[in-house]
Amino acid sequence: MVGFPGETEADFSELLSFIREYPFDRLGAFAFSPEEGTAAAKMEHPDEETAAHRAEIVSELQSRIMDEYNDARVGTVMEVLCEGYDPETEQYFGRTYADSPDIDGRVCFDSKITVHTGSFVSVKITGVCDGDLIGACEEGKMMTTATKITLVRVILIPFFLLCMYLVKPLGTVMQYVALAIFAIASLTDLVDGKIARKYNQVTDFGKFLDP
Repeated sequence: MVGFPGETEADFSELLSFIREYPFDRLGAFAFSPEEGTAAAKMEHPDEETAAHRAEIVSELQSRIMDEYNDARVGTVMEVLCEGYDPETEQYFGRTYADSPDIDGRVCFDSKITVHTGSFVSVKITGVCDGDLIGACEEGKMMTTATKITLVRVILIPFFLLCMYLVKPLGTVMQYVALAIFAIASLTDLVDGKIARKYNQVTDFGKFLDP
């Protein structure tokens, strides 16, 4: 907050120096607004125009800091929560753990496969545009928890069939092994769908493995 009671030009200059020396990844600036009936409203404070101007200066300084922050993200891989698809730009968009909805910038990214709203994807940042990060979904990074569980079941099926084949020559032991594999596979069949629906982890790859 700037323009609060008692704030001088020297105080404001010190604030700007502090922000430059110790930059914040996220920072918002607001002008003091006297609330009728409060003690602060009766105190001497900068006029409304001065307070608004100071808030604007802080915002411009923070904007430059954020540009440097975003530039430093280029080339890195970030986990992004997909929030939707923009048909005009033909890109998905979302945010990272550090971004607040409708306040901070977004991450706009391309993907060769369908990305469902609510799912987390790994995005390689390739550029910056008007405060938003631009990138592309990394192939091979779409393996959700639900899909991994489905894949375990798919892998277990041939082992189950092999055990059943070996029951006759190897006897009762293979029956127990086959039963254990069947139980695990049945459990994964029960769990993967629930996880996929509850945590928005439905993917085309998952549906291919388990139609």
